Amino acid sequence: MAYKAKAKQDALDVIKAAELAKAKKEEAEKKIKAAREADKKNISKVRKATKESLMDCGLSEADARVVVMAIHNNQIKNVTITY
Repeated sequence: MAYKAKAKQDALDVIKAAELAKAKKEEAEKKIKAAREADKKNISKVRKATKESLMDCGLSEADARVVVMAIHNNQIKNVTITY
């Protein structure tokens, strides 16, 4: 009987460990997702400010948007946007 109780307890321990690992993984995924969302918001904020600065220099909104994306895609040499 002691053998069965030990086996049952071992099985419960394995299940608890699996549940804990799953919970930790889900928490890590939530943190990663939150970090990505924060990064996206920051990138959007910086791009918008850059676009508005170019518009203040006389570019149309469409042209400013094209320039911002060209800078982002490294199509304009020696110019970078720091996010």
